[in-house]
Amino acid sequence: MSLNIKVNHVRKSRIFHAGDQISGIVVATGPIDENATVVKIKFKGKSQTLIKQHAGEGTQHYPDKVKFFKVVKVLFSGACKIEEGASTSWPFAFQLPLYTEPEGGNPDIVYSRDLNAPYAKGRHPLPPTFSASGYKDSAGYKATVSYELHAELRRSALFSRSLRKSGNLPVTQCRTQTDGDDPDPQMTTLCQNFTHATSRLLPDHAAQSRSLHEWFTDKFTSKAPSVSFSLSARGPTTLVEGQAVPMEVCLTLDSAVSTAPSPPEFRLISVDYSLKEHTYVRGQTMFKRWGYTVEPSSVVLSKRLISETATTATVLKSDEVLDLGTMHNVTLAESKLIPTFNSYSICRHYAAHLKVKVACAGKEFVAKFKWKPVVILPKEVEMPEGGDGDPMEELSRASSMGVLSFGAKAEIGAGMVEAIADGFAELEFD
Repeated sequence: MSLNIKVNHVRKSRIFHAGDQISGIVVATGPIDENATVVKIKFKGKSQTLIKQHAGEGTQHYPDKVKFFKVVKVLFSGACKIEEGASTSWPFAFQLPLYTEPEGGNPDIVYSRDLNAPYAKGRHPLPPTFSASGYKDSAGYKATVSYELHAELRRSALFSRSLRKSGNLPVTQCRTQTDGDDPDPQMTTLCQNFTHATSRLLPDHAAQSRSLHEWFTDKFTSKAPSVSFSLSARGPTTLVEGQAVPMEVCLTLDSAVSTAPSPPEFRLISVDYSLKEHTYVRGQTMFKRWGYTVEPSSVVLSKRLISETATTATVLKSDEVLDLGTMHNVTLAESKLIPTFNSYSICRHYAAHLKVKVACAGKEFVAKFKWKPVVILPKEVEMPEGGDGDPMEELSRASSMGVLSFGAKAEIGAGMVEAIADGFAELEFD
């Protein structure tokens, strides 16, 4: 005898979005011969965190568990007689909600009181399926967001064991369709100013080595000619998976302040772009008064766009805009990033970094730019199309975390969710 859950997929990716209908059947396989049985199914969404902070010889635990929603339905009640090898099924249907709690709020949720923290302070859109773990500042952490189906066939006969089956549904965020256009990247310009004073700014001195007297004069007097310039970078603060990353760099010479007899030559030595993810995980004490937070981060995209020597590097002209995004085809890989989200005890944010190195009159200058936050939006919503072949698939437990424990770092993003959805397998009993 066994109990299984099969679900209908509403789109080819087999991933669910907020607002989708979750439907399927609970299947019982015989032999079962009971005069009184109850078949029910429970659908719930939750986030769960655990932080283990090591202090001396002791370890302090900071758990947190938040229930987004919970719905229980009784599918059958009465006598159940199924012969060996035969099966009986009961259909079910749920509506995946759009938000984590009702309009009036949820008194069981302990909201973060830190006004500067990114954690949600109330009702918010459902976060995506998520799992991350690791260590940060001598504290181990585990964080999950899951959407679960639990089916049970309760048997009333003495010494009869109830049948149970559980599994997780992959859920991702979605956004409103915009007729195929990417959203506005919300370009923001950052700027850094530099001043260089050296005798190498004199005519025919740029490539010459300075004498000890010239070095002393440049270092400790104001007689050396100077040049003032700024490096500005224009980058996006909103991106979508698969979208090209627009980036522009511009050098501007301040002729009104510079005392060099002629404009110097600027050469672009190197440009590095990186995107870093920041995860915020919060836990509570036993009395839910004081919390503990870890903020691990890691680089998810790193690309050297330009790497040259001072003699082969590109010459930068004042006020000339260099379109790095188009020149070097920087693109966010699809199905690799979890969209930005804020929840009660788990958040995922991103920051972009650009490092630009230029050379002028024998000296290299480095400008570092940082855009934070950079909002990563989910891809456009898929219209329900139905899965390939039989749309009814057995529910997988592959993404279920179970009891929180510590091990190698793991993370479930959109790409892994697709792999999980594609790998539905026969389930063992709970």
